[in-house]
Amino acid sequence: MYLFSGLHGLTLSGKITEVWRLLNETALFLQRTAARKNFEAPLAVLRGMLQKSPDNVSVINEVFRHLVELRKQLRTAGYDLSVAKYRLLFDGFRNDDSLAEGFTRLVIFIAEAAFYWKTGDENHLALAVFLERQLEKRKITAILEMHYLWYQRTKTKLILSGAATERPEDFEQLKTAGEADELLFLSRLRGLY
Repeated sequence: MYLFSGLHGLTLSGKITEVWRLLNETALFLQRTAARKNFEAPLAVLRGMLQKSPDNVSVINEVFRHLVELRKQLRTAGYDLSVAKYRLLFDGFRNDDSLAEGFTRLVIFIAEAAFYWKTGDENHLALAVFLERQLEKRKITAILEMHYLWYQRTKTKLILSGAATERPEDFEQLKTAGEADELLFLSRLRGLY
């Protein structure tokens, strides 16, 4: 009997393929995160185990179990592994003309471990006031940063641009944080795209 329903019912070839797929997908995800340095050695060990014993069902199960646990750790740390197909792009500043290009107004409030946002047709300040009131009702007051942005999403990209209300140094700070750990940033914006 196999340890995980994720491998249950698969042929040996199917199990090997699934575990390699999961290992490679996890490694590619981690390459775009700040957490990669914590997981490079364990992933190398798992890859080595599969290479040494590619047809050993107990090794396949063990590697699968470790990968599932590693992915749980990533989720606990705030990562959403489903966002790996997206790219985060910071693209300068825009004005109201960007509405014609498919951009939407966005206000983001950043707390220690969460992002809160509001999008809409109102001006950025009105969106910020609305969001602030919503957070006050929820008794969320520890906001570290506020950003006034334009955003556009495509099938593979989330593009963020500063608005006239956004100070250039604040936008640069946001860009630096986003580029430092792109997938954590995208994970915290899950639902926006």
